[in-house]
Amino acid sequence: MEDTAKKCKYFFNHFAGAIYLSLVILIWVVSAMIIQMMYNSESNPATPLFLTYYSTSFFIIYLIPKALKLLKDKLFGEDLETSNTSSHNEINRMHKSKLRIH
Repeated sequence: MEDTAKKCKYFFNHFAGAIYLSLVILIWVVSAMIIQMMYNSESNPATPLFLTYYSTSFFIIYLIPKALKLLKDKLFGEDLETSNTSSHNEINRMHKSKLRIH
């Protein structure tokens, strides 16, 4: 039974990763097309500063899932310190081992 659950989780993680990668590619391409249309427009020529600002502002989209998770944790009273204890411990161990090597 555990083997089936692990396989399902493995498949779901890869499927979710492929979906996220596809969304990033779609956002990237659509953004490039919009910028190209704005740049080629005769009536409203876009300045390089605006184009740079517009392009980099799309990176905020990547923060939305993290913000939703933090909001969910805040609303349902999940303590972030206790929920991530194992990952914090692992990071601390890795950091300490790097300090010993140097």
